[in-house]
Amino acid sequence: SVTSPSNLSRAARSLTSTCPHKNPAALDRANSKMSLSVLRPARASAARVSAACFRRALAGRSVTAAPPSLVAVGDALAALKEEVVTKLYPDHVLNQRQECDLELLMTGAFSPLSTFMTKPQYDSVLKHGRLPEGPAWPLPVTLDVSNETAEKLKKSKKLSLRDDEGRLLGVLTAEDMWKVDKAAEMRHLYEGQTEARGLDYLKHKSGDWCVGGHIQGAALPVHYSHRALRKSPKQLRQEFTNLQWEKIAAYHSTTVMTCPEQQSLIHTAQQAGVNLSIQGEVGTDPDYYVRVKCFNQMPPFPRNMSTFSLLPLAGRGAGVRDHALRCVVGRNNGCTHYIYGPREIASGNKRLYLEMFAKEIGIDLLPLQEMTYAEKTGKYVPVDKRQDLPPVTLDVARDVLHRNCACVPDWFLPQRVVQTLQQRFPPPSRQGVCVFFTGLSGSGKSTIGNALYQHFLEAATRPVIMLDGDVVRHNLSKGLGFSKSDRDLNILRIGFVASLIAKCGGAAICAPIAPYRSVRNRVRDMVHEAGGMFVEVHIATSLDECERRDTKGLYAKARQGKLKNFTGIDDPYEIPETPELRINTEGKTVEDCTAAVWSFLKSKGYVAE
Repeated sequence: SVTSPSNLSRAARSLTSTCPHKNPAALDRANSKMSLSVLRPARASAARVSAACFRRALAGRSVTAAPPSLVAVGDALAALKEEVVTKLYPDHVLNQRQECDLELLMTGAFSPLSTFMTKPQYDSVLKHGRLPEGPAWPLPVTLDVSNETAEKLKKSKKLSLRDDEGRLLGVLTAEDMWKVDKAAEMRHLYEGQTEARGLDYLKHKSGDWCVGGHIQGAALPVHYSHRALRKSPKQLRQEFTNLQWEKIAAYHSTTVMTCPEQQSLIHTAQQAGVNLSIQGEVGTDPDYYVRVKCFNQMPPFPRNMSTFSLLPLAGRGAGVRDHALRCVVGRNNGCTHYIYGPREIASGNKRLYLEMFAKEIGIDLLPLQEMTYAEKTGKYVPVDKRQDLPPVTLDVARDVLHRNCACVPDWFLPQRVVQTLQQRFPPPSRQGVCVFFTGLSGSGKSTIGNALYQHFLEAATRPVIMLDGDVVRHNLSKGLGFSKSDRDLNILRIGFVASLIAKCGGAAICAPIAPYRSVRNRVRDMVHEAGGMFVEVHIATSLDECERRDTKGLYAKARQGKLKNFTGIDDPYEIPETPELRINTEGKTVEDCTAAVWSFLKSKGYVAE
């Protein structure tokens, strides 16, 4: 395994004796000890030619020789649109991650990859860290689809790729389709991790099927904000040419930039004699515009040292593999160097992985030389020269975001940046919240939810909406049945409304049965992605007690066979494993149960004392 220090140390010793790029045999010996090596060819023939050819092709590109765009123009575009209308290909609405991947494929930022991966490509990348054709490649770039879409695609062979407003972005010609082994992908990419973004995507959002094949681009995704900052590889390379830059270091910014981070970049660039291409990763981050505003409020970099642009890269949270993918994008954008944080790649095995990968694709690595503030001198100094000072990391910036720090020193963040962050991320008592009750029919969800609703009204601190299961069924979800798919859709509709309410700073109280764990987790994700807080309250009243109460007579009908798919009788209820709060209403009053929920919300700061 690549995570084994002993395997990597042996591989490193093999590489020190000879240059791997000139000796494929030495290369294979090293790779035999690294199951995740980016330098392992998929076939013996590829070992002899692919790595060297790919490296020479990259090194030989001029600054303006950007990878080709896949977006059709002129007559080709008109013909493509007419084909889509005539043939009536099935539509696939891209999610945010897929839209980001498609944009980078179409602009050439993912070159030499120009398609969503086929099964052989996917397997080769997972097992060997490279494409079957030879080039090193760190992560799968796949198009996952639902079972329904997969069935339609078997007949049509082509798929219209659209954004969430229905715009045609491209057409995919299916060359391969397979059912994803999600467990295997998790093992290869996220072994030992529990909270990575890509891991969450695989568990809760990914479709069961993947489609790979040729892409015909119709249009790039539409962006209404910061258009001047969104640049293709061709545009970036032209900008570097106009500035007469020759050595350019890519740096990917994923959080709010701090003064020590800025000084670290300046120091690193000056020491290495490079210019900076700072790329703000905006991918699936709903708050990227806050980061852009904060960046513009920072003190300026030295003249003619840096450029700033936005990159629609959806990170996978796969650690060093994400850095390797950034190296690919940086190289395609015309950069000669890639700056990485040494704390993010602290272990020797990760560093060796990245060094070998970068060397093959033809980009040099630069470790960020961290700076910190010396209060006695009032200057920023390298961390390694002042070991007595605690190094400043981006974790502090995250604290500003999530804990609403009021006293941040100017040497860390300018006050105007702090004010921007405080406006966007107010204290919990002023943020949106979703209180999601779940439990069997008759457990007391709606009763407690309505009582909690009155508490919010009396507090008068934020708007509040009650989304009761029965009320939603009569309105928002009218016409849906009680099959699993219809039940899931009902809960997702409730979650969608709740996430919008939370996004606007309100409180959404939801009280459906919500019997299935997976869809409850999806609602949690929807609220979190909207910037709200999610509180799952399991009303753990027993089935016997619920059946004894039977206020609507539903259990009696279910027992008589007059109601089918009734939760608790002939349809399962999946008990929440780790809810924020669990309440058994038996022997308790409504006031007692409501007080328990209100007290919990107070303890978390979600409501003011």
